[in-house]
Amino acid sequence: MVPEKTIAEIQRIAQLVLKADLEKKVDFPVTFTFMLTLERLDRVLDSLSVLIHQGMWKHEHSIGLLLRSILSDFIPIAYMVKFSRLEELEGNLYSLYKSDIKKVESHIERFRKGGLVTEEEADRYRVNISQEDAMHKLVKDYCAEHEVKSFPSNGTIADTALSAQPASGLAKKIQQAYDLWFYFSKYEHIGWYSFDLTRRPDKRILESRLCDVLRIGVILLGMCVEMLKHADGLKDVQALLKQVYEKEPEDLTAI
Repeated sequence: MVPEKTIAEIQRIAQLVLKADLEKKVDFPVTFTFMLTLERLDRVLDSLSVLIHQGMWKHEHSIGLLLRSILSDFIPIAYMVKFSRLEELEGNLYSLYKSDIKKVESHIERFRKGGLVTEEEADRYRVNISQEDAMHKLVKDYCAEHEVKSFPSNGTIADTALSAQPASGLAKKIQQAYDLWFYFSKYEHIGWYSFDLTRRPDKRILESRLCDVLRIGVILLGMCVEMLKHADGLKDVQALLKQVYEKEPEDLTAI
């Protein structure tokens, strides 16, 4: 694999699909989520391509953080595609957004208690998110009405994939993605392994992990394109999968 060429092709397909879907009505949460994922993938790859061009070894740390961002999106999206029935997908997406909203609310409450957010500011936030047209209210009301469960953590998703019997190709990719995501977490915060892993780097291993994440990125691209029902984009993804996995089309169903 030539990483720069793979990145360019992922971006070409993502931009093609995004341009087509922006001309349509964007439904929440399904169309919205898979378009947002494509947009995020495209933006991360923009930065990644710049760093690789300037020198993979020079920017090893920053590259690791960007690769983890791709994996952070892949794990929940692959989980929902693999372990959700079609009728459950919408509820799982609402659960994902509710989890995100709750984290922000907890953050504001923590800073209110600490005196860094005033009562007036906290009240203004609560009023804003309670408006009838507020996305926060839409998400919360749906979750309450349908008794939506909390969205699982990445660790719980990994446990689900590891216990899947038989383990499908996508379940195995979730396992691999979680392993890489965990490894690159050591680039993100200080600890013993953030020291240990950066003191004995191996250029071949970095290049191998980069290629592994880009292959996972192609699968993420494919899931989004398929959910957005873009026929031409899906053909291009299938061709790209064949290139990066060096397999015949009939073998790709196992990925």
